[in-house]
This record gives sequence, structure tokens and C-alpha cells, in this order.
Amino acid sequence: MLQTIDYVVIVGYFLIAIGIGVWASRRVRHTGDFLVCGRSLGKFLTTMLSLGSATNTDQTISVVAQSYRTGLSGIWFQWIYLFGTATAWLLAPVCRRARVQTAAEFYRLRYSTAFSVFYACVGMVILTVTIGTMLIAMGATIEAVTQGAIPENVAIGVTSVVFLFYGALGGLVAAVLTDALQGLLILFLSFAMIPAILGRVGGFSGLHATLPPEMFSLAAPTEMTLFVIVVFSVQAVIGTPGGPNVIPGYSASRNEMDARVGVVAGSLIKRACTLAWAIIGIGTLALFQDQVSPDEADKAFGFAVAALLPPGLLGLMVAAMFAAVMSTCDATMVFASGLFTKDILPHLAGRRTFSEKTQLAVSRVASVFVVIAGFYAAYLIPNIRAGFIYLWQITLFACFPFWCGVVWKRGTSLGAWASVVGTFLVWLALELTLKKRIPAEYTFKAVEFLICLPAGFILFVLFSFLGRPENEDKLRQFYRRLNAPVGTDEELDRL
Repeated sequence: MLQTIDYVVIVGYFLIAIGIGVWASRRVRHTGDFLVCGRSLGKFLTTMLSLGSATNTDQTISVVAQSYRTGLSGIWFQWIYLFGTATAWLLAPVCRRARVQTAAEFYRLRYSTAFSVFYACVGMVILTVTIGTMLIAMGATIEAVTQGAIPENVAIGVTSVVFLFYGALGGLVAAVLTDALQGLLILFLSFAMIPAILGRVGGFSGLHATLPPEMFSLAAPTEMTLFVIVVFSVQAVIGTPGGPNVIPGYSASRNEMDARVGVVAGSLIKRACTLAWAIIGIGTLALFQDQVSPDEADKAFGFAVAALLPPGLLGLMVAAMFAAVMSTCDATMVFASGLFTKDILPHLAGRRTFSEKTQLAVSRVASVFVVIAGFYAAYLIPNIRAGFIYLWQITLFACFPFWCGVVWKRGTSLGAWASVVGTFLVWLALELTLKKRIPAEYTFKAVEFLICLPAGFILFVLFSFLGRPENEDKLRQFYRRLNAPVGTDEELDRL
């Protein structure tokens, strides 16, 4: 049970986060500050933003749970992004040189306003589901860790209110500054449990003596098989740019090298944290396999924390779980509000222009509605793993216009529409016809990805040739951005 010192630690963390938000609000004068920090982040803060916005409690819980079920192969629930680290180094110049504030703006410059509005709507759905997935994971785990002292609904509600408050005030500036603190807590969350587990089980030799050899294999005979790992990894590399948080995440850096170093460094730190989560998963299995069934694996991490950590450290762990969620939700909320303010609102208002003051106010109000939607989404998602898979699928549908639009000048708006809508229809047909024939969930999803990936590219190319080429002047301006490094073109750098 939580002791007084635990509550002091938790409340102290919330007060610090709120204080940072209030202070950061003084630095936010226009939407550029609110959405992309005025493009001012250096390598360290970009690293913290990358680590914080990409690492959250639901990922910890899902890797621990999958490792509890299938052994070290559960690491691939997040390590599927391992091979995308090199891709991030290549993406940074493209995204930063685009000089946009939202991902939908990127598609408006390359394709059409209609497609950018469509992408903005899809992007808001993706980001809302992201917030919901994180909240439900955090709420259930904190209730388990505190043995009901902090109920799930209370944890979700308090977290939502706090990150909404400081995020709406300070935007991405507040998110980045709190992420610097939360990054340290994420590292604590990832590694603090390992000494306690290994000490109780008798070290790594005790783990090997307690668990069967197949639990230490990076490929499991079921669920996370080699086939599933390979396909999921390919999907992650190709599908990642489809996420609406990717382009603005790069855009907040001062230049492309800061973006490259920061994002890659944050990704590598997260890969180390993922290894720790997998070790916690098999360690928890060795200790508590008689008390937590595989069907309740999502509760394994919370059960272990409550059983192993003393007062004080228990409160710090709860604060770390709050921090891991808030560090992602705050940035996610800002990215979603940017899609509404910059891409959806002008279309709804008949292309009417708004002052910077009005846009900033709208961004803050939109943040409130995004969090409310995420709050409700938390109760619609059946479980953590299902939430992750939903996100993988949605971002996959949206990735083809990015890759083809960057590398192929003949790509058209019609091709972009066909790839997104067509891939969704292919996925829906597979769900209706193939799902019952492949009972293994992960194998079925891998087969879906294996079919949807080539389908999306084929549809893009086919319909691009059938459609009218894009305007030459528009294409010339778009590729001018991508070919001009930041700092070499004053006119573009002012955008």
C-alpha cells in the first residue's frame, strides 16, 4: 500500500509539471511557438522530446506482458522499430527541410488541400487513439500497483487534467521541458525493477534455472514467431512516416543535424529501455507465474511493482508511470491541435485567415477537445495490445503518399487517395474473409501487412498514371524546400 512518503513524491511531481507549464506559457507568443517550439530545439532537447513522446507506460506494460507470455521474444513488441532508427537519420533532412508545422501541411504542399484535410482528420483519429491507449494502460496499472488506493478512473482523470493544463498553456515548449524531467523518470521506470527481481530470483542463473530455454529465445514458437517479427519490422520501417507526429517532431529542431542526432539518440535510449522491460517480463514470470495467469499478463508489471518496491521507491515508480504517459500525451495533444488549427479550421471557415492570437487560442481550445476524446477512447479500446495494433494499421494506410510523394515526382493526388482508401478496403476485405482461417492473431496481422504493403504502393503508382499530373509550379516549390538545407535559403527559412 502507498505510504505518506509515496503520496508526497507523486504530488510533488505533479506540482513540478504544472509549474513548468505555467513558466513555459510565457514563452509562447504565437502558434509557431506552441506547435514546434519556434524551431529552436537543440540536440539535447530534441533527444528528450524524442524519448518522451515515443515512450510511455502502455509500451512498458505491453512489452512486459508479451515477455511474460512468450519470453524475451516479447521485446519485439517495441523492437520492431529498431531497424527504423537508421531510417530516422535519413528522414530528418526531408521532414525538417519541408519547413512545415504539421504533417497535413506537408501533404497540402505536395498534393492538394482536400487530401491534406482528409489526412488531418485521420491524423486526429490516430492521435486520439494514441492518447486513449496510453491512458487505459496507465490507469489499470496504477490501480494494480497501489492496490486500489488510486482507482483507475481517478488516475486517468488526474493525468488528463494535469497534462492538459500545462500543455494547453505552454504547448510543445512545456512538453519538451517536462520531457527533460520525465526522461529521467522513464529511465528509472525501466531499470529500477531489475535489481529487485534478480535479487529475488537468484540472478540470471536463477532465471535460467526457473524458466524453460525457449523463454530466452528472441523468436517464440507461437505469437512472436520469426515470420511475425520480420513482417512487423518491415511494416514499422515503412509505416512510421505515416504517423502525424513524425514530421512536426522533426520540425521543432533548429536544423536537420539537431533533428537527426536528437531523434536517433532518443530512439537508441528507448531500445535500451525496451531490453529492460523484456527482462522485467521474464523475471516477473519466474517469480509470480503461480499468481498471475498468462491471460492476465497486462497486470504482471503492476503486480511486481507492488510486491517488490519499498515505500518511497513505490511512490517514485508511480510518479514515473504518470510521467511516461504525460510525456507522450502532452506532445500528442499539441500535434493534434495543430492539425485542427492549421489544416481543418481554414477549410471549414472557407479559407478565411485568422490572426496569430486567434490561432493560438483555437489551438488551446482544440487541445481540450482532443484530450476529452482521448479520455473516452480509453474506455472503447479492449486492451493495450489491441490499441497498438490499431495504430500500426492506421499509420500503414497513410504512409504511401509520403514515400511516393518524396521520391517520385509523377505521383499525384489521385494516387494518394487511391493508396489510402484502397489499402483500407483491402484490409477490410481481409478482416472479413481471412481472419477466421488464421486463428493466430499476430500471424494473421502479419499476413495482412504482407498483403497491404505492396497493395498500397501498386495502387499509388497505378492511379497516379491514370490521373492528371500535378501542377509543375507546385512541384517545383515543394522539391525546392526538400533540396535546400536549413540555413541556406533565407526566404524558405522564414516560412
